[in-house]
Amino acid sequence: NENYFDTACGLNTSKNIWSFCQNCAFLMTELGTTHNASQITFIGNAILHACDEFVSSDKMELLRPMSVERECFKRVMVIESILSAIEVNRDLEGDTMMQQVATITDSITTKILENLFSVTEASLYHEAQSKISQGSRKSQFMIAKTCAFQKAYSELSGSLLAILLRKNLPWKNKQLLIFARDRIIVGSLTRSLDIRSAIEVEARRFDLYTRKFLSTYTISSRVVERMNDDFRIALLRRSSELLVHDAASFSC
Repeated sequence: NENYFDTACGLNTSKNIWSFCQNCAFLMTELGTTHNASQITFIGNAILHACDEFVSSDKMELLRPMSVERECFKRVMVIESILSAIEVNRDLEGDTMMQQVATITDSITTKILENLFSVTEASLYHEAQSKISQGSRKSQFMIAKTCAFQKAYSELSGSLLAILLRKNLPWKNKQLLIFARDRIIVGSLTRSLDIRSAIEVEARRFDLYTRKFLSTYTISSRVVERMNDDFRIALLRRSSELLVHDAASFSC
């Protein structure tokens, strides 16, 4: 579908996503208050706070009103707000709540890895299509779109992984944590990693969905290197969060 990379930016789609998110947050706060469930209340309030920030945040003014970058940034704001609320209230919650948090942490990490693979596959697909069409204007346009999307999603993924590590929240699958941290993040920062291949190798182990757009094609080193570079730059922007996690791990 050639409009795949427009879906995050469509006016109606974006409005519906965030309206649904806000309505769910209102219901969570009401249910939490009614049933005396504080964990539901503070997560609902965290989402509402993030949605309010969409309008009041000065950082939003730096991004184009209709862009993939803006939508990715909104996702970072919501997830970081939820994780911050959990972090602040972790001492007030029981083991059951923290087990649920561990499941959420694993789910976010799994989706990040799956989508990093998918975005790279999309870039490889359009590179292959460009060769078939001998560099048609349409294929060149799609390559440019996927490059922009790849860069934006690399920023989103790098930010979320760094935030997850900084918060030092529990993980249900410790091996997934080790893979994301020691293989993906460290490997990217040291330029010793092909993200796509690393995820593909471990897909079965961590039950990752790695759909390929084409059954056979030549892997473009240019596409792979571009993803690696984009992701490494995103991690470097979040170096402070990674240092906090490293210091916390060392102290433990």
